Amino acid sequence: MKQAAIFFWTVAAALCAASALAADSGFRRPGNDRTRRPADGARERREILEGKTPAAGDHAEERKRLEAEAEARRTELEKKRAEFEARRAELEKQRAEWEARKAEMEKKRADLEEKKAELERRREEERRQWEEKQKQLEQKGAQGVDQRQEYQERRIQHGVRRGYLTPEEAEQLQAQQQALADLEAALTEDGRLTRTEFAQLREALNTASRMIWAEKHDSEGAPMPVYRLGRNVFAADSLTAALSNPDLTRAEARTLLADFRRLLALQHRLSVGNLSEEERAEIQARYDELLNTYLVTK
Repeated sequence: MKQAAIFFWTVAAALCAASALAADSGFRRPGNDRTRRPADGARERREILEGKTPAAGDHAEERKRLEAEAEARRTELEKKRAEFEARRAELEKQRAEWEARKAEMEKKRADLEEKKAELERRREEERRQWEEKQKQLEQKGAQGVDQRQEYQERRIQHGVRRGYLTPEEAEQLQAQQQALADLEAALTEDGRLTRTEFAQLREALNTASRMIWAEKHDSEGAPMPVYRLGRNVFAADSLTAALSNPDLTRAEARTLLADFRRLLALQHRLSVGNLSEEERAEIQARYDELLNTYLVTK
């Protein structure tokens, strides 16, 4: 035991002596930075920075390369940022234009709705006015029909009192007036008298009026003179037959009416004193021709 302790301490002393000798001679093991002196490390870094060592050039090239790559990436990022800002500005512009178009479309839609409402209001007002006008026309037409019926009744009574109508003719005309009254009652049963119904009644009234005139001016009773053409002027049998014909067409009635108006116009011109002999002779000839066609003088 004593010999082992002596051996241990002998080895320890030898190791301490070797370490002291190595420190005094500046010896250090390669690859171990902890054995370098601080001054040596500082000197080595300074030489590397100043480019006095082969490794300094490699570090400078690497640094330049890295700086160039960083600058390129920064430039690329700035370019992408500028493109992004330009795209965002374009999108904002398009959004503003879309909002403007949307507002314009809303305004147009509101205007259209307002115009539509105004048109509907006007249409409703026009429809109401038209219905009111139609109602007034129907009332006026009904009143006109009643007035004409009353007037025709007075014409029949006048013919009876003066002897222009025989009892058979008066009975026939009264039956015709009753048929007119029944027709009016049937057409106005719904409380209205439409334009078509009024035209139908008017045609029936015109036919009755022609028959009254024809019966009062025929030769069966005391013939009634045509006062406008002279007290001694009477209707010819052909005229009374045509007027009393229920199948007389509208064109034929218009022809007769036009001839009578022409006859009255010629009579008026003959009453004017500023005609030459030739003009008076021509007008008189035309007047006599129409007079002899439809009328007779006694």
